[in-house]
Amino acid sequence: MPSRKKETPHFRDGLGALMTKPIGILILTNDDERQSRWSAAVSQVGSVWCSTADVVGSVDIAITDRPVDRETAGFADAGRILVGADGPADVSLPGDATPRELRLACRLLAEIVRLRQERKKDRRERKVLALLAQSDPLTGLPNRRAWDAELQVRAGPCGAPDEPGFAVAIFDLDYFKRVNDEQGHVAGDRVLRQFARQIQQNIRSDDYAARLGGDEFGLLLAGPTGEQLQAVVERVRWESCRGTGITASAGFAFPSNSQDMDPEAVFAAADEALRLAKSAGRDRTIAAS
Repeated sequence: MPSRKKETPHFRDGLGALMTKPIGILILTNDDERQSRWSAAVSQVGSVWCSTADVVGSVDIAITDRPVDRETAGFADAGRILVGADGPADVSLPGDATPRELRLACRLLAEIVRLRQERKKDRRERKVLALLAQSDPLTGLPNRRAWDAELQVRAGPCGAPDEPGFAVAIFDLDYFKRVNDEQGHVAGDRVLRQFARQIQQNIRSDDYAARLGGDEFGLLLAGPTGEQLQAVVERVRWESCRGTGITASAGFAFPSNSQDMDPEAVFAAADEALRLAKSAGRDRTIAAS
């Protein structure tokens, strides 16, 4: 019995097996004969549209014989196969490209497009995770990690001595534990969210509020110092407590030398002022000495 010749494995027309979803192919040409020929050649590869008005879903690949124009540029995220013309493209084919060459180019480019989309998705997810890592899930304010980073930035090297001042204020809700003990944690969470929302509404765009932990909130202010700063912090404290059913204590501090800001020292001074406000009877604002 004659031995059967063993067939050599070969690359059969592309990477269709690697694609996890149908390929969307848009054909853009003013040549009716080309349009018909290209459409027939790649129809087995995926969904084919011959006009932007016919597109249903996403365009993964655009096959065209014209350089980038307004219509083709509208599909910037799609792969681009340019046939019989010069210009920027992922794949360039001669004007007499065969149906097999078109199909192979589509399948190869589709895999490249898929990888691009995965990288873009990964970048978006990393951005979301980075945002979540610096946000307080209950109030939506920046958390302590984000606060520490912003504090370092604002207390960094300064330019001219006449640049806006820098101050730290810390707020602590008075007798907040009673709310949780007597009304439950749902009521306590409601108070925290309301205080956070109102503190955001009562600060300027260049101020920075964060939840430091528990019932403690921080505020970084730019500009006022001295008596003016006292009035600002007191107003924010008072307005942020409205409607919450409880009061808050506040302490604040600012560097004496704008050219030499130690963020930890400023924060510690504000924290000490807060403790003085609480020991003096709460429901008040005290400046660091």
